[in-house]
Amino acid sequence: MLMPANPLMAQADAPSAILFIRSGRIATAMLEGELSKLGLTVPYASILTALLEHGSKSATDLCILTMRERANMSVLLGKLKKIEYVSEKPNPLDARSQVISLTAEGKKMAMKCREVTEEVSSLIDNFLKTHEEDPEKFRALMHEFLGKFHSLYV
Repeated sequence: MLMPANPLMAQADAPSAILFIRSGRIATAMLEGELSKLGLTVPYASILTALLEHGSKSATDLCILTMRERANMSVLLGKLKKIEYVSEKPNPLDARSQVISLTAEGKKMAMKCREVTEEVSSLIDNFLKTHEEDPEKFRALMHEFLGKFHSLYV
């Protein structure tokens, strides 16, 4: 999965924002390549794994957890319902919304998606380790960055 360095991308002085965008796109491409073997894409996998990790949620909560827009979420959930990976029922706390849950098949697929994510993450971690970086420290820093600035997106 790792390719030789691309000299066209060797821009040592690229701004951090550009590096984050490019890194995200590369990580997405890596995940898409592996998830396609399961017949899924990153958006679908992110919903399934969010439900696996956080339990049943409203569509609004899933938008926040997966950084997806509401209109996009409706389309994604519609397909996941159609292929019977998720189900929905009325929210007992708010009659205006639905609670989305994994089906048994959805849970199996979510676990596979999590395995794929862990495999790709391991590849990235191994790359960082070979460059004398601490993947745990990097992950903690990214988590802090996302926590602080997440509200700018949603």
